Amino acid sequence: MQAPAVLVMLLVASGCRSSPGPTNESSVASSPVVLKDTSPNQLRVFVGLTLGAYDSSTRDRALIHVSFRADGRPVKFAADEAVTCNEIPLNRFIGAFEATFSRTMIEGETVRCRYSYGQRSAPIAFGVPWGLVILSPREHESVTASPQTTVDYRAAADAMPWVVALGSRSKAWTRPDATTSTRATVDTSALRGAGSIFLTQQFDLKDIQAQQFQSIAGRVTSMTVVAVTWVQ
Repeated sequence: MQAPAVLVMLLVASGCRSSPGPTNESSVASSPVVLKDTSPNQLRVFVGLTLGAYDSSTRDRALIHVSFRADGRPVKFAADEAVTCNEIPLNRFIGAFEATFSRTMIEGETVRCRYSYGQRSAPIAFGVPWGLVILSPREHESVTASPQTTVDYRAAADAMPWVVALGSRSKAWTRPDATTSTRATVDTSALRGAGSIFLTQQFDLKDIQAQQFQSIAGRVTSMTVVAVTWVQ
């Protein structure tokens, strides 16, 4: 199930920032820079971690994106620089390296990455929080539309999630005062037919270490979805 375009507009309207990835660190207006010295003390590191997706076929995946900048510009590596995480090579792009992992492999664990340049290397490590899981309603469940439909979920404690419910022709989302760290209440009384419930959560990646680099920062975006049918 693909997320409809209206969801993107809803999340922007509710204050959702773009997920971490190439658009944050490598696909920017500033032109890439080629460095003669690509040692860690010349580089600023950003780790983007995306847990899940708005697609039921990919919601169990995670994307690790590690990007490098120097003097505010993405670094275009021209030699044999590489990044591995948990000994798995990441794909190289201009200014960044990334790869997809199974969420079950990394959630609740410490991911240990290594940036290699020439014959040397430098470690980057970060703890991966648990991603969003919708506990109720369940996938393909028939849900009675009502002014107070409850959505139960597992979420990280770092930020409140956004909850959006879609029907065949209309949509609804939770108010901040109707959202807690484990449950949200949504007015779904106007929803009909085949629909979905989407959850999104964003917060800074806190448990991150890369002492040899100029600086280190990170951002987590967690997403999930279930398909439901709204009934009267």
